[in-house]
Amino acid sequence: LKGNESEASNDFNQASFYYHQAGNTYWAHGCLTESVEQLKKSLAMSEKLTNLNGISVLNTKIGLLYTELKNYEISLIFFTKSLEISRKMGRKQDLVSALLNVANSYSELEKFNESIPYLAEAEPLAKDMADAKILRNCYSLMTRVYDKIGDRDRSTQYFNLFATISKKIQQEEMSKKESEARLMVDQANSKVLEVETV
Repeated sequence: LKGNESEASNDFNQASFYYHQAGNTYWAHGCLTESVEQLKKSLAMSEKLTNLNGISVLNTKIGLLYTELKNYEISLIFFTKSLEISRKMGRKQDLVSALLNVANSYSELEKFNESIPYLAEAEPLAKDMADAKILRNCYSLMTRVYDKIGDRDRSTQYFNLFATISKKIQQEEMSKKESEARLMVDQANSKVLEVETV
């Protein structure tokens, strides 16, 4: 409703914000088609404003919703638009995510050969970023794609990289939890000391 009011008064920035908010709320409640509808309205407002960041984010979100709806043909359209904008904006993280989203849509459509160039472009970028979770996603998808096209050697190679990086992520998360637990114990002990010294 607020989105409609803002759009009617030509405040496209505010309208985009309200439609985006409504879309997120519908998504959080599992109402996927209503969410798509609201996010598409937000996208239309962002396009009027030529807000590249907003256009990129919204294309990605709509693509993800179509992925959840298992409509990979349409998700691919939105992910491809997001990829085009990410290239223009030159933000490495957005670019890698967009490449992986496009590759995944092709993979879900069983067009495995089509997904390979996107994965080949994403892997070195993900390595440069030193983002273990993105690299793990990349290796997971590469394992699947090469397995499906019958390249067992490459599939095994990427599976081993996937397993190594997954183990590293688990170890990092464990040591982070241990550090947090140790900090809580230290804080509790200092509270005890404070009480004793009062």
